[in-house]
Amino acid sequence: MAFCDNAAVFILIFLLTLLLNPCKAFDQVLCIPNERQALLTFKQHLLDPSNRLASWSSNTNCCNWTSIVCDHVTGHILRLDLKTSIPSSNWNSEYDSYDRSRLGGEIHLSILDLKSLSYLDLSGNYFEGDFPLCLKNSNKLVFLDFRENQFSRIIPPWVGDTLLNLKVFLLTSNKFSGKIPCQMYSLSSLHILDLAQNNLTGPLPKCINHLSFMVVKNTTLESNMYGEGNGAIVPITNALLELKGRDDVYWTLGLITSIDLSNNKLFGEIPREITTLKGLHFLNLSNNLLSGEIPQSIGNMGSLESMDLSKNQLYGEIPLSMSNLNFLSKLNLSFNNLRGKIPMGTQLQSFEASCFVGNDLCGPPLPNNCTDLYSPLNHDKNDKEAKRNEINWFFCEHVIGICFRILGNN
Repeated sequence: MAFCDNAAVFILIFLLTLLLNPCKAFDQVLCIPNERQALLTFKQHLLDPSNRLASWSSNTNCCNWTSIVCDHVTGHILRLDLKTSIPSSNWNSEYDSYDRSRLGGEIHLSILDLKSLSYLDLSGNYFEGDFPLCLKNSNKLVFLDFRENQFSRIIPPWVGDTLLNLKVFLLTSNKFSGKIPCQMYSLSSLHILDLAQNNLTGPLPKCINHLSFMVVKNTTLESNMYGEGNGAIVPITNALLELKGRDDVYWTLGLITSIDLSNNKLFGEIPREITTLKGLHFLNLSNNLLSGEIPQSIGNMGSLESMDLSKNQLYGEIPLSMSNLNFLSKLNLSFNNLRGKIPMGTQLQSFEASCFVGNDLCGPPLPNNCTDLYSPLNHDKNDKEAKRNEINWFFCEHVIGICFRILGNN
């Protein structure tokens, strides 16, 4: 009787395993032969000093190779994860190991044979040169991460014309230059755009409001951002993304939208069109050359949780509509040319004074009192200074006139 009970339990466990993970109940599905060959060719053009890709060998199942995830039914390769993790601590002692692990070389066009590739991560390596042209037809890509490399020159306009399924696009810490192409903002499904720490220049284009996913407030959690179906999805909960300006680390990103263009050389005004992005949660435009006033309609961006406009050349007053940003928990407006009173009766007074320093602002949370800044004494002082300047200019003009008359007589 005990034997029958044990057998029943064994059969039940087997059936549950089969139902929940059929690919492990039997032999794992084999990868597609031409995709295996494509990866072997791809490997031949890489520099791999630490032999990280030793498992990539012929006559083996490429679905078992390191850094590869296949579709559990069809065997097509869905994910290529070749990132090199940057040491989070003990940088000096771990740098040599990190440096030896970095990949380099050429991103070979054989990657085009991976027809179902939806996730490509090459971050933390030493790839250089132009943005890879061989990705032009990789129209199933949803996640693309080239952070911490040496890519340079322009971001090609075709990215916005062909990679239409991109939801995450990360190019932080490279050497890209030139203008951000307007076509980039045609990526209507884009959740996260991070172009920080490059050499990008030019104005912020008005077409930024074409990022249609960020225009509407999103209330539906997307649990599977980076692929779908057949047990080989790359769930969004596996995507760890540290968003600048936040202390939090978000494991669930289905509702998260972010634009980070910080630490570039962007100039001109912040376009009013950016305030139509009502579904945007994080905005970082810090450390650029942006000028003009903060758009008066900034309060329309009701989903904003973090906004960093520091270290620019913005002037004028802080818009009163900023008090409408009820979810704002991180704000940095420091080191601009802003002036006037910080709007009262809002959550703006809850931020640290350091968020406003380096401007000509007054009122809480800053220690300087607006009544002192705009007192009659100061107005008299300013009037006297203005009159002194007028007298000086009159005197200068008078002297110049005499000089011209003397020269004319000669």
